[in-house]
Amino acid sequence: MGHSFNGFFVESFIDETLGEANRGLMHMFTMMNAARHAVGGGVSVNG
Repeated sequence: MGHSFNGFFVESFIDETLGEANRGLMHMFTMMNAARHAVGGGVSVNG
């Protein structure tokens, strides 16, 4: 009983950690894409 209880906590902890990491990566990629589009747009408008 105690073992499965600990396993449950470990699994949810890992799930939460991976979920946060995925959200962070997606946010980073989104920001990078936005910055790239902003820079590209500025260059094409100025150029």
